[in-house]
Amino acid sequence: MLRIKLFTMMLCLMIGLYPLSALSADTTPASPEMNPKLTKILKKLENRYKPTGFTARFAQESTVKALEISDLAVGNITVKRPDKMRWTYTKPENQIIITDGKTLWAHRPEENQVMVGKSPALLGDGKGASFLTDMNQIKKNFKITMTEESTASHYKLKLIPLKKTSDLAVIYILISTKTFDLTEIITYNAYQDETRIQFTDIEFKKHIDDALFTFDMPDGIDVVRFDEQ
Repeated sequence: MLRIKLFTMMLCLMIGLYPLSALSADTTPASPEMNPKLTKILKKLENRYKPTGFTARFAQESTVKALEISDLAVGNITVKRPDKMRWTYTKPENQIIITDGKTLWAHRPEENQVMVGKSPALLGDGKGASFLTDMNQIKKNFKITMTEESTASHYKLKLIPLKKTSDLAVIYILISTKTFDLTEIITYNAYQDETRIQFTDIEFKKHIDDALFTFDMPDGIDVVRFDEQ
C-alpha cells in the first residue's frame, strides 16, 4: 500500500497535480519581448523538434521535500506532435503513462490499476512536460529567461508560467548548444518538490503509429479517476 501511495505522489508531481499556494504577482508577468539571442535559441529548438515526433530514453528523479522521500525511475518516451505522449517506465517497476491529447491513462500492471483523467486539464499550459509535443507552447505559456548557469555545452532556460495556476511554479530546461536537443527538464512546485528528467538517445521520427497513444481497458481492471485522489 505504501508503494502505491508513493507511486501516486510521484506521478502527480511529474504531471503537475499537487496543489500550490497562490503564486505571487511577480511570477505571473505579462509576456515580455525576448532578446535576440534567446529568440534565436528558441527558434533553433523549435526547428529541431519539427519532425512528427521522437523517441528517447529517460531517467527521472522525483523528490517530495516535506516528506524527505525520493524516487528514481528509468524508461522510454515516445512523443508525437501535437499532443500525444507515451512514458514507459521499466524500473523500479513497470508503469505506463499515455495521453492521446484528450485522455490521460496511468497504468500499473502489477496492481491491476489504471488512473484516468482529462488530458487538457492535467497537461494544459505546458504542465507535465507537455510542451515536448509542441515546442511552440514554451513561448506561448511561459516567461523565458536565460540563467547564469548556462555553459558552453548547454543553455539553461528558466520558464515561469504566464497564467496563475494551482500546480506549477517554475521549470528549468537544458538545451544542447551543439544539437539543440532538449536534454533535461527540472520542475518545481511552490513547496520545492522537484521532478528532474534527463533524456538520452533522442531519435527523431517521421512516422509514429497513433495506436501507441491509446489504452485498451483490460477486463476487471481497477479504474481510479485523478480527481478522486
